[in-house]
Amino acid sequence: MAGSDININQIETWPLPLRLFSGLVVAGLLCYGSWAFMGEELQNSLDSEIRTEGQLRDEFADKARQAANLEAYKEQIVELESLLDAQLRQLPNSNEVANLLDDISFIAQDNGLTLASIKWEPEIQREIYTELPMNIHVTGTYEQLGSFAADMAALPRIVTIDKFDLSRVDSKNKDGKVVDTELLDMQLIAKTFRYNENQAKQNQARRQRKGGN
Repeated sequence: MAGSDININQIETWPLPLRLFSGLVVAGLLCYGSWAFMGEELQNSLDSEIRTEGQLRDEFADKARQAANLEAYKEQIVELESLLDAQLRQLPNSNEVANLLDDISFIAQDNGLTLASIKWEPEIQREIYTELPMNIHVTGTYEQLGSFAADMAALPRIVTIDKFDLSRVDSKNKDGKVVDTELLDMQLIAKTFRYNENQAKQNQARRQRKGGN
């Protein structure tokens, strides 16, 4: 049969050898396509497994480092708790809080200030301590006010100045005219803190239970 007599649309009329060859070519193409598709899927799966293995190795190495440093972490926690306890012991107890206003009043008078008023503001509850704000109003020179603030900061128990406001005090001479003076009014909010011992003990017990699990 001549090549021009082969009709591509009538495969059944092709010579047997040609039909067998064509079938083998088609089967080969199908097999190659299937292999290529499955190979790509397998490669993607393999890449995913390799990434997962790398992540697991990193997690294992991180946990191994944590386990190796566990005892050091526990020692650091004990040391930090000791430091915290030392700081908390600087907070005034109930008796010291009651006398604190008297101490600050004495400091004001000792620095030559006029103490207009000093009073407690509402308490502010925190987790292991309570803020105790004081509203203080004093009058004096700039140097006297500076010494007053420094002496308060030097008290054996923690007292901080949260905010303050300064204004010049004007006075009138014998002719009734307003004249400037060196005196300043200072209104400030100072804070001290009371240790909530019971709450702190409960928090410590919770930490110890978690550490023991």
